[in-house]
Amino acid sequence: MNPSSSLPSSRSSGQLVTRIAGFILATSALLAIVAISHHPVAPARRGLQAFEAIVQVGPADRLVHATLIVILFAMIFSFTVYTLGRSRLHLCALAWVAFFAGNMCVIGAALTDGFFVPAFAEHYLRTAPIDAAPGLAILSAASVAIQVLTKFGFLALNVATLFWSIDLLLERGQARVIGLVGVIASIAGAALLLFGGTINVHSLLLIVGLQALWYLAIAWRMVFPPPPLDAS
Repeated sequence: MNPSSSLPSSRSSGQLVTRIAGFILATSALLAIVAISHHPVAPARRGLQAFEAIVQVGPADRLVHATLIVILFAMIFSFTVYTLGRSRLHLCALAWVAFFAGNMCVIGAALTDGFFVPAFAEHYLRTAPIDAAPGLAILSAASVAIQVLTKFGFLALNVATLFWSIDLLLERGQARVIGLVGVIASIAGAALLLFGGTINVHSLLLIVGLQALWYLAIAWRMVFPPPPLDAS
């Protein structure tokens, strides 16, 4: 059997995987916006009532954060496929490392916010405490950890977008437009993280929305690849 006869089949299989990854990326980007927009927020309370409020939103909290974790792993798969298909692998590999590191931090924040905090609140209430101060101190520390992990994570994700966008700017035609969108989105997202103060649901929705715009553009390029003349 001529080895060259297997090349068209291998190329067709690779294109199929890329298209599937593109569909997964587009779906994940849209679902991430929906999930964050439904992020539950416990009403502000004092003392033991703060723990009761956290427990009340616990089921929704777990559902939203579990969904986000699945979405993040789906995006890691999609961008792994995308990265392996790029010609400037050294530049895209840097982007992938930043993307993976950022997602791991965001997943850490999601596990803390969606699972540790509700579980700790339930456990604390079951011990029938007299004083809420020790528990509130732990929740405060968890809140700081969530902020640190979320900020670092999304900063790393914006760095990844910037590297991938620089790679696209080195091409021609449609790729440069997508690269320019990515550069603008990554700089705007980083500015919001660095100068926007404490991250809340509204600011997070804006940051994710900026990233989702670029993710959808990449997904479009993966599902409908450009003609050979558009590549470098």
